[in-house]
Amino acid sequence: MWEFALALIMLNLHPGTLLWVAIAGLANSMSSVVFGASVGSFLDRTPRLNGAAIMYCTQNLGITLSACASLAALALRDATVAFLICNIVAVGAAATAAVGALGSTIAVEKDWVAALHRETPGQLAHVNSVMRRIDLVCLIASPIASGFVMTYAGLRAAILVIIGWNLLGWLPEVYVLSHAMELVPELKHRMSEPSSKTGDSSPSEMPPWWRKIHPGQQLAAWQTYFRQPIWPAALSLALLYLTVLSLGSLMTAYLNWRGMSEAKLSIFRGLGAVTGVASTFSFPWLHSRIGLDATGLLGIVSQLVCLVVAVVPAALGHASARLDTVAATYLLACGLALSRFGLWTFDLAVSQRLQADVASNELGVVNVEMGRGLVPHGTQARQPLSESL
Repeated sequence: MWEFALALIMLNLHPGTLLWVAIAGLANSMSSVVFGASVGSFLDRTPRLNGAAIMYCTQNLGITLSACASLAALALRDATVAFLICNIVAVGAAATAAVGALGSTIAVEKDWVAALHRETPGQLAHVNSVMRRIDLVCLIASPIASGFVMTYAGLRAAILVIIGWNLLGWLPEVYVLSHAMELVPELKHRMSEPSSKTGDSSPSEMPPWWRKIHPGQQLAAWQTYFRQPIWPAALSLALLYLTVLSLGSLMTAYLNWRGMSEAKLSIFRGLGAVTGVASTFSFPWLHSRIGLDATGLLGIVSQLVCLVVAVVPAALGHASARLDTVAATYLLACGLALSRFGLWTFDLAVSQRLQADVASNELGVVNVEMGRGLVPHGTQARQPLSESL
């Protein structure tokens, strides 16, 4: 909700330019790049409930602070210095919230799920699909909810609703997680694989999180990442998100520039969401019929075919005025929407392969480096990454 709202707020505060929208997006991405390995390392060494609670708190308080700064910016349009400070705080707090969101996804959607179902691949595929389905449905519903409140109650009212939602949401989130942990004793324990060089380190011997944020720690994380046999598939998945060939803000603006109305754009964005949700239903069935690796291969080939069909006519339309560029525009939008099925199928396959293949004492760092999630742990405190290397 806040990611969607913040972009509209920045447009409202700075009409006629996308500069601050771009700055906010860059800050969110860079925060995950800079602090991602440290978040994974922190979660690897922290009791599950404590780690998840801290990440949810970071996310919710970050959103709250960003929203409060945005309210102040709306009221201080004429005060130049104060207005600039409020903008910076809003963007910085939102970036902090993005780190918390990354950590909460790692802690619960990847670690907790995989800890329960690692030995049963079929169940793991099913639960991963359900978790991804919930994510995609929320990605559809949250902008609609934000936009509805903004349209009928105003921008400030929408900000206040989001502040209240985040402040009130933290306690129920932690309560439900603690209740789940009481129901499932396996979640209370961790396990590290024995090291031939060093013994186990107790949590009290581990350095505080702020001492882990340094270039050497980041380099060690990348070394661990590229030591995994699954790293080519993980890297290819990460690179799939390094593109404008998705129905994001840039592609939406491009399609609008080519003449597609806002109403039609929303239809194609909805189609993309539907095909993404469809992949979460088909993934468990494909996994049980043809296996995990073949399912991933099918997903990436499906995405490639859809993107080729979408992009080639649009590219030719720029090169030759004789082609029907209107039809090419609609074919581009349709191909991008349909490609979401292959993308999320491949995403689910690679994520589950990581859950199965990465060593327990390297799970958090490896999965954060690829920008996805964390996978299971066992029952003992694990040694620091520098020692295990």
